[in-house]
Amino acid sequence: MKSWLKAVLLAALCASAFGARAQEYPSKVITIVAPYPAGGSIDLVARIIGKRLSENLGQAVIVKNIPGAGGTVGTTAVAKLPADGYTLLLGSNGPNTMAPSLYTTLGYDGEKDFAPITLLAVQPMMFCVDTGSPLKSVRDLIALGKTKDKKAVYGTAGVGSAAHLTGELFNSMSGAALAHVPYKGTAPLTLAIISGEIPVGIISAIDAVPQLKGGKLRVLAVSTSKRSPAAPEAPTIAEAGVPGFHMDVWYGLMAPANTPKAIVDRLNKETVAILAEPAIRARLLELGAEASPNTPEQFTALVKSDIAKYAPIVKMSGAKAE
Repeated sequence: MKSWLKAVLLAALCASAFGARAQEYPSKVITIVAPYPAGGSIDLVARIIGKRLSENLGQAVIVKNIPGAGGTVGTTAVAKLPADGYTLLLGSNGPNTMAPSLYTTLGYDGEKDFAPITLLAVQPMMFCVDTGSPLKSVRDLIALGKTKDKKAVYGTAGVGSAAHLTGELFNSMSGAALAHVPYKGTAPLTLAIISGEIPVGIISAIDAVPQLKGGKLRVLAVSTSKRSPAAPEAPTIAEAGVPGFHMDVWYGLMAPANTPKAIVDRLNKETVAILAEPAIRARLLELGAEASPNTPEQFTALVKSDIAKYAPIVKMSGAKAE
């Protein structure tokens, strides 16, 4: 048999096997890896989506937290797993599109090692202070950042996170020189703000909203170019004195690269349907995030453009993570 014919037949057999596998999917438990600690924003979104995905697919969907190094530990783990649709990643622009510029060495390629399924939600970062803080505005924060006070710092839930880069962009654009203090998660960061250990923390809306509603924190401003429905009284940073400032945070569902297209498309269809449900949209909005589903192709284009967008911002800020 001619070699070209053998190649065609082999390709047809592989396609048939992939098709059969996709038709049987899912036949066992699906794991969504949340690369941040339990209880945080990534974890919350993973559990909201995972619960409904389990009901729609008729198969158990569990969430596994693999935190560390700004989300890059769990993200690296998923990149190296089989591309069979049974281990997914709750990705975000921190580890997936910022980390490639922040880290000298990564265990994955943000663009090539994942198959984007759909964007899930978008939210702002919130600059939060204790309710009794003397900081009343962004201008107050900028003034603090221009002093040599040892308290001229900002906290985040980790090195290399979206919050970290938001803080460094704020320094670069405002002329402040707030030092970065990373914590191991949102819970210790929140305690540090409330106790007065640090004057301000940069926290995702999903993590911040419960603390705002509980009267434990106050928000100075939000990072996006428009105000958040979760805290409509809070100005944007651009409104509050740093023109042109914009930074958002997105969450999305991803699989390892080379996951069969039929499986990616099935997961996209099911997840987009979930995000169209009024109860799910309301739940996300209640947390400070807006449901933002799209196609695998659109999500892939977003990842690519974000990697290119954040590279010069990281270089300008001088931020580095190891």
